[in-house]
Amino acid sequence: MTKTDIEFIKTIGSQWQFLLVVFLITIFIIKWKTIWSAVSTFTQIRVKRGDNEFEIHREKENVPINHQNGQKKVKPKEDDLEDENKDGDTINDDKDFNSLEIQYFDYLIDRNHTEAEKVLNKILEQQETPEKRNDIKIRSLYQRHLYGDTKALNELEDYIKNQDNKNNKANALFYAGLIYKEANNPERAIELFKKSIRITSEEEHKVFCIRELSNIYFENDSKNEAIEILLDNQKEIKNSQNLSKLYLYIAKYYEKQDEKLLQAVAFQKALELVPNDSSLLFDSAYNFSDTKENKDVGLYLYKKLLNYQPKDENTLNNTGVAYANLNLKFQSINYYKKAINQNSSLASANLVHELIKVGLDDEAKDYISKAEKFDEVHDNLIRAKSDLFEKIRDEKELEKSLMDTANKKYKFYKYFGNAAFDNSGTLNHFPSELKIDNHKVRVTFLNNKKVVKINWEVGEEKHSISGTITNRAIQANYKKPKKNIYNFGDHDRYSYDDYAGIGYILEKANEMKFFFQREKEIVTLFEKFKYFRNFITFSLIFVHCP
Repeated sequence: MTKTDIEFIKTIGSQWQFLLVVFLITIFIIKWKTIWSAVSTFTQIRVKRGDNEFEIHREKENVPINHQNGQKKVKPKEDDLEDENKDGDTINDDKDFNSLEIQYFDYLIDRNHTEAEKVLNKILEQQETPEKRNDIKIRSLYQRHLYGDTKALNELEDYIKNQDNKNNKANALFYAGLIYKEANNPERAIELFKKSIRITSEEEHKVFCIRELSNIYFENDSKNEAIEILLDNQKEIKNSQNLSKLYLYIAKYYEKQDEKLLQAVAFQKALELVPNDSSLLFDSAYNFSDTKENKDVGLYLYKKLLNYQPKDENTLNNTGVAYANLNLKFQSINYYKKAINQNSSLASANLVHELIKVGLDDEAKDYISKAEKFDEVHDNLIRAKSDLFEKIRDEKELEKSLMDTANKKYKFYKYFGNAAFDNSGTLNHFPSELKIDNHKVRVTFLNNKKVVKINWEVGEEKHSISGTITNRAIQANYKKPKKNIYNFGDHDRYSYDDYAGIGYILEKANEMKFFFQREKEIVTLFEKFKYFRNFITFSLIFVHCP
């Protein structure tokens, strides 16, 4: 090799960045259709606040990205359902079919509808059943409309007029409804979705239409109708899988309303119908952990989930977060380490933060073990060892107490959920005046029975409960009087502790049941709060957690 050759190679090497850019531009020009086809499937790209992470939602893929309060949130199931119904299961294991589909979408992107139709005919020829051919044909009309084919909607409406098969017609009505929804014609879209519900015999299709109706109502500021359409159709859905999907849409509604408790309870109801669905159990645990007063329920559910998937990195990490939320530091760090053993980088970050806050049980044990081998052992080392194991023991006892309470709360939420999602009651006949051991209790419903106020007096103590009502469920606040030791008159004789809680109304029995909690103190009012011959028995039970 000559000196000139060496210099030439060095010159090329020094320009590698420029050459790399040229190479990438060349590849983009050659493969731009394929790249655009992939990019066009991204429906959401956003920079997340706090950690400045990018979250990308891509159709037809389960992307488990979304971190909140140290937890990892998997993609909600209802998003998958929406994607499946919108684009359908157009991908299968047949390589030739996949190749044809790519060609089909390439032509649609180019607005070459003539060639797209030729490829579509080849795709239809490969289908084994008439039902599958009809599904693809109907969906293709919707896809053609999305890519600018002005004839597609007319063809779809002609198909609806001439189709005798009710399920095929219902499917076409659904896609026509989507088109009118996207064209900002909600009235026409609602009409088509409702007609689709009436004529179909497929429950899953009904659930998809119900979801779209709810979305339209919500987007057009008819939020009462948005939740009513979901609740009204519960009794029509018999299949547990489909009813579970409906509860996921109810959860989505309450997520939009930032009603975290009702969102979490809707996930619980969905889980009750398919208790073997581990991903749904994960979602339920996550949502309870995201509420203010129910982080213990979140831990309770994560521990149940670990029975099914003890080595899942996301479950292990989120269990660590759940322990940390309850100030159970040692267990929190223990589960972060288990998650790290399963290669969870998020758990690594969470562990670093916990170590900064100090909760170093294993590290402390190592230092004690090493120090005990020294020639002289200070008395303080013995005390430190005792303090360490005493704190570990106390934490285990606190965990047991918290899990017992969480179990009771979780069972109570079952009935709270039944009341929240049952819109058949009226509350018209619930008594306005009751008694507690000869003390008068006043029950007042306000704001069209969306608010309840309950007041009673025990001697000079004035008790009150106020809450917002969702159907027959109550999110309540209990003001418990506390006599001040030092006071200067009637105006400051009492102060009040606020207890956040939930309750529900058993209308036929004229009964209310409540559960309240404040920090580590729990007040339950759910033994008896029952009207009978103008008399009510009412019990307050105080449970002090360690």
